[in-house]
Amino acid sequence: MNIIFSFLPWLVQGALSSISLPLALGISFLLACWGLKRDSYVIEWTAFCFFLASFITSLFIEGIFFQNALAVLPSVILSVVAWGSLWLAKPFTLHYARSRTPEKAWNTPLFLRVNTLMTIFFGVIFSFELVIKTIRLAYPDLLPYSLFSYAISGSIMVFVPCFPKWYKARAIKRGDIV
Repeated sequence: MNIIFSFLPWLVQGALSSISLPLALGISFLLACWGLKRDSYVIEWTAFCFFLASFITSLFIEGIFFQNALAVLPSVILSVVAWGSLWLAKPFTLHYARSRTPEKAWNTPLFLRVNTLMTIFFGVIFSFELVIKTIRLAYPDLLPYSLFSYAISGSIMVFVPCFPKWYKARAIKRGDIV
């Protein structure tokens, strides 16, 4: 599955939460189910579990505390997934990259380095988003949150397809790989 598509449930939840939280969670859960397959990766399984638990919880709990928690929790969870996968020396992006890369490249230093750097990028983005969302909860009128949200989404859309190609070309040019 495409790594960008894997984040669709999270993006939909963020976009629709201000309209209707149960609707946002329900649609996000359905998207997570749709993206889930037997060979799914950590982001798909995380989305499935998170949106299932959140949707069920939203049926019984409502109010500002729950809304605030759901504003921040996705960033917490995605940060933990990114940094945790690095801590375990299994960058979560490896699974996606392996689905589009010949097996002979899977254990090369370049392949592993690119995926480590991509996972670090995601970890920084998710952590930055967590800080911005936390500030937004404390000071709702302080920051133009939409601007940050679009900038984060845009950076991911540009970075994911471009970075591996750029880094490989850079490594070849520097003579790091033959």
